Amino acid sequence: MSLEAWGDENPYDADYDSWSDRAMEAGWEDLEDHSPGAVAILRERERQETKEGWSPEHDDEHTDCSMAMVAALYAAPDPIYTAEVIKGDNDRPYFFGFDDPWPSNWDDDWDKRQVHDRRRQLVIAGALIAAEIDRLDRLEKTAT
Repeated sequence: MSLEAWGDENPYDADYDSWSDRAMEAGWEDLEDHSPGAVAILRERERQETKEGWSPEHDDEHTDCSMAMVAALYAAPDPIYTAEVIKGDNDRPYFFGFDDPWPSNWDDDWDKRQVHDRRRQLVIAGALIAAEIDRLDRLEKTAT
């Protein structure tokens, strides 16, 4: 759930309550009713919005579906890009590989696939998928 679903409070105000806190108070969400994975994804999405500042307006700028691509890269169990030795003519080895499909409009500093453990990678992927779904929902809403 995105912040706008619970009002337009400024998350940087001293009195700001997170959307998850407000949802729980409203009886909408009981963390015991959800899997730990789903809760982790919700909390990561909230962290992305409040700590990193990735607002819905910012996400809407990613019309190239790069959030989904980055989510796929984080979710992949192994790197999608590899370099392998292939033998060519006369058994002479040469290298063949794929370029990393990390979107060029995303700063390399945000690529932390090698830094995080597997669970954290999947939580980030899930939160990015949620952000992409929210972006598509907003796009559809403005089109109607």
